[in-house]
Amino acid sequence: KLLAAELHPSTVAAAAKARVVLGFTTSISTRLTGETGENLVRGMVLRLYTSHATLLRLHRADGTDFDTGTTEGEWLDCSLWLLELWAVDAVSFPHPSSCWWDSWAQSQPSVYLRFDAGNGLRARSKYEFVFLATLKEAANGVEGLIGLEIMDGDGISYIGYGQAGITKTLVPMSIEGQVNQVVLRSLEVLGAEPIENNVQIRLKSGAHSNSEIVANNIVRLFLFPLTLWNVGSSCTATRSDGALVDCTTERTGRNANVVTMTLDPNSPPIGDNSSTIFTISGLRIPSEGFFREPLAAEVWTHPRETPDYFASFLGSADGRLGGNNFASKAVA
Repeated sequence: KLLAAELHPSTVAAAAKARVVLGFTTSISTRLTGETGENLVRGMVLRLYTSHATLLRLHRADGTDFDTGTTEGEWLDCSLWLLELWAVDAVSFPHPSSCWWDSWAQSQPSVYLRFDAGNGLRARSKYEFVFLATLKEAANGVEGLIGLEIMDGDGISYIGYGQAGITKTLVPMSIEGQVNQVVLRSLEVLGAEPIENNVQIRLKSGAHSNSEIVANNIVRLFLFPLTLWNVGSSCTATRSDGALVDCTTERTGRNANVVTMTLDPNSPPIGDNSSTIFTISGLRIPSEGFFREPLAAEVWTHPRETPDYFASFLGSADGRLGGNNFASKAVA
């Protein structure tokens, strides 16, 4: 059995197509890579599956659905599905040789990763996958929402298994014009190619006055790649209009990769034609370079515990305006 397995959503907005982090820790087995009983001919296969396909839908890396199934014989590259990989083991994350998947119309759809002999998962090691998924609100409290099976490469016997539920409580997505339901329509990333000492963004809300970003709202900024950003425990945020902002950090998975900004009670509203710029500083910028990535943001009404809690989520590559809306770090 796996020592640990958790599914970490980025946004809490139900029905949003967004990145999730699946983290797990292997236990001890003589058939894992580097051990005496490893299958040195067929390697191993990792299977991810769900018996709750109406509550959890996985997507390809380009956001499209798994409408049709594929086979191992097609030798598809796993980058068609996976966005990020991370590991703490004796080497690094083993590069899967191929991936294939079932149609999500099946009652228990699965995604498979093949690892060649000598290049598989290792004992007592931590791993994280990042991929796109859509989660329904009814997924709250479902402990076995997603299952993991490490199978011997012969496809007959099992090396390890586990199940995971989500680590955040999902809430309904905001609807334009409804009272207390803020709607985020635009996230602009400014001057972040390459990123240097701070992050600047501009947000715009829905056109209806009920959908504006107002005082006491909370904005969460997700920094991608999630497995690379680890910004530390504190941050500073300012607004170009002078309104005060409280800044803290949160985790999605093992890293502090989310900036959480609470707007001051005297903050002026941010509408659909806002020019207000947020500048976030005091972040630990990744030491390693990374290629162009979008960012994402979520806005909700404070406090989170009220019955009126709704959230709105948007990626910077969605509904982008004049800018490139991406961030990058120079790659040596």
